Amino acid sequence: MTAEVYALRHVASGTLMPEMRSGRGYSHWTPTEPDGMPAAALPTPRFLATRRAAINARGQWARGVVTVSGGNDRDGDYWEEFDVVDVGRKVSDLEVVTFTLVEKKEGAP
Repeated sequence: MTAEVYALRHVASGTLMPEMRSGRGYSHWTPTEPDGMPAAALPTPRFLATRRAAINARGQWARGVVTVSGGNDRDGDYWEEFDVVDVGRKVSDLEVVTFTLVEKKEGAP
């Protein structure tokens, strides 16, 4: 069985957007040069299930760095405030790349 998944690659550096493992979102990712690091040392790429999801993620990243503040007011109502800081990114800074996953059966050559 095979399946296609999508990732985002920074055009200038060739770096793939990594799967984030902290509390910050993907808008906080700043691409850097891989510096010749071995593939095993590079972070796991963020894979998206559809091309549309990758295109949407690329657009959101290009908007800038997003921070969210939230809490409860005195009446107990929850509120959120979003702040987007434009850091000069463009949609064309990232390209959508397609990967084909191929199932490999346990014990198969």
